[in-house]
Amino acid sequence: MNTLSVVIPVYNEADTVEEVIRRIQELPIEKQIIVVDDASTDGTGELLKKMDGSIMVITHGTNLGKGVAVKSGFRYVTGKAVIIQDADLELYPEDIPSLLEKMEEKKCALVIGSRILEFSEKRTMNYYGNIFLTWIANVLFDLSLTDIMSGYKLLDSGIIPEFTIESASFSMEPEIVVKVCNLNMKICEVPVRYKPRRRMEGKKIRKWHGFSVIYTLLKFRFFQ
Repeated sequence: MNTLSVVIPVYNEADTVEEVIRRIQELPIEKQIIVVDDASTDGTGELLKKMDGSIMVITHGTNLGKGVAVKSGFRYVTGKAVIIQDADLELYPEDIPSLLEKMEEKKCALVIGSRILEFSEKRTMNYYGNIFLTWIANVLFDLSLTDIMSGYKLLDSGIIPEFTIESASFSMEPEIVVKVCNLNMKICEVPVRYKPRRRMEGKKIRKWHGFSVIYTLLKFRFFQ
């Protein structure tokens, strides 16, 4: 069994996906790399076809959303742990070992790579929005986290059968957190580096996603 499975949901990331995969391949960790192309239209699929056979590529015929892409990737996980890696280079693959170390040291079921604990970039509206959404999650689920929306979530792969991702969009980020919380399993955080993209560079998060996240938090707190 591999030490780590890396699930990379991809939609129109032709400019960065190759570098992300290369940097993950260079990590001194036994790993499985699963790339889920969510019906990209910018040539991402063609780039992935040219890569060597050391990665698994899953292709969606239509764009279904990040949550569905992650769920597709989870079906093929063979590692003892699995991490979700966005293909936009906002997060640094070189920080992954620190998440693995925390999981082993503290016996966590979920380790979140927090961009807030050591955040050094310009603080944008997305930063303050994330603080607000995390505060809501902390109040509703009696947590003490700093960054529920972080794309870096390292899971003990043994708990994957214990829950199903229902959210198709970015709301899958808080959904994973609250479902692990509802399983009464330990959640930890470690600081990670973060280089936010601007909208002109392809950033996909929009303000309305915040309302979807709040709805998701309320749904899993009061209606399930």
